[in-house]
Amino acid sequence: IDCDRIFILGHSMGAMLAPRIDAEGADAKGLIMMAGTPYRLEDIVLRQLKQAGRGRSILKRIIRMEYRFYR
Repeated sequence: IDCDRIFILGHSMGAMLAPRIDAEGADAKGLIMMAGTPYRLEDIVLRQLKQAGRGRSILKRIIRMEYRFYR
């Protein structure tokens, strides 16, 4: 494998994480970000937790704890 020719490809949430992965020392040739989002990762997680909590009483306590953590 020619390490000088490796790119990091991220789709959706992976597109948001690709620069972070590269910044942690991945030393990639470049980044390919597909279907990224303009929203912050924290905002996406909070929105997903809210949506997951609707109508699911069993998970509500866990979701509330997660929501407080990311808030």
